[in-house]
Amino acid sequence: FPSHDSKEKGIETIQMNAKKNDNNRQAQAVIVSCREKGMKFQAIANHLNELNFKTRYGCPFHPMGVKRLFDQAQTIQL
Repeated sequence: FPSHDSKEKGIETIQMNAKKNDNNRQAQAVIVSCREKGMKFQAIANHLNELNFKTRYGCPFHPMGVKRLFDQAQTIQL
C-alpha cells in the first residue's frame, strides 16, 4: 500500500500538471473573460464546448470543472 507521503506527493504532481496544462490555461482565459461578462458556469461550459475546447483528459467541460478552473485562476492572480 502507498504511504501517506507518497500519496500526498502524487496529489501534488496531479495538481501541478493541471496548472501547467495548455488546455486548462487557454480555457481559464476564456472562463475569466466570460465571468467578467456575468456568465454562469453552465453557460461558460456550454460556450467552451461549442468552441471545441476539451479538458486536459480530452472530455467536454462541465460547470464544476469550469468553477474549479475559475477558482484556480483567481488564486494565481492574487
